[in-house]
Amino acid sequence: MKIAISTNGNFVAKHYGKAPEFIIADIIAGKIVESEKFLTKDYTKDDIVDFLSDKQVRRIICNGIGTRAAELFDEHGIQVIAGISGEIGSVLESVTNGTIIASGESTCVPGTGTGPLQNGKSVEKPAEK
Repeated sequence: MKIAISTNGNFVAKHYGKAPEFIIADIIAGKIVESEKFLTKDYTKDDIVDFLSDKQVRRIICNGIGTRAAELFDEHGIQVIAGISGEIGSVLESVTNGTIIASGESTCVPGTGTGPLQNGKSVEKPAEK
């Protein structure tokens, strides 16, 4: 199974949408058989979802993620494991040995992203044409 981890250096990024890079790891029978890193600077958040889906990623591991982004991953059949923090090596080890424990709670603060809430207030979406 392929997983992706939103990273910032050697650690899980605090927020999926602001992660400067991702690691994609292919795990078979509890072993990492291949891994690659890609920079996010040339991608929008929506592009990242499409990119990871095209790479056949089935799980994304992150710390914080907004509702809209989590819904996009769900629409692409990618399971979101939120609330994960720590050093990438430790996170990968916990994935390969099946002991990863997610709080299930995203550390994303509603109203700070570009979804339906901005600055803690509901905003109307533009009418579709």
